[in-house]
Amino acid sequence: MNKKILRVLGGLLLGSLALSGCASLKKKFIRKKKTDKKESFVPVLDPVDYPASRVTAAQRCAYHYSLWRVWTRDLEQALDQQAPKKTQRYLFEKILEQVEEMKGCLPEERRPGLEEYAAKVRAVESLLAKPAAFRDAARMKRTMQRIDKAFRREFRQEMKADARP
Repeated sequence: MNKKILRVLGGLLLGSLALSGCASLKKKFIRKKKTDKKESFVPVLDPVDYPASRVTAAQRCAYHYSLWRVWTRDLEQALDQQAPKKTQRYLFEKILEQVEEMKGCLPEERRPGLEEYAAKVRAVESLLAKPAAFRDAARMKRTMQRIDKAFRREFRQEMKADARP
């Protein structure tokens, strides 16, 4: 009798599934078309007039000159402390970056002097390509000090300004 009850219940279950069909399952897995709920929003932009920069070329030059002095001092310390090659290369890049920025605020006739200085710094930087055992940090430091002293002597007056940006 127990088997009869199970058969009847199984038959009823199969009958109910057959009569109801798979509409609910089909409905669940069919993709619905997306409705365009986003409205096209066009913002109204009012142009803003910004005031002209109050920083003069001389002030900008003085600012980059002071940054150049800081990076040079940091490089000398890195060479003294035998900092990693990556750090030294970064400091050389920062020094050259400040020199490039200073080119923009100097008159045309003075720019070749800056380019000459940058070439000398690149020559010292090329010594980093040597293995650490063959690299003389003290010599690199002395060379950089000599180059920087000549640079200061030549460009100090042009780089001075009363105020910084």
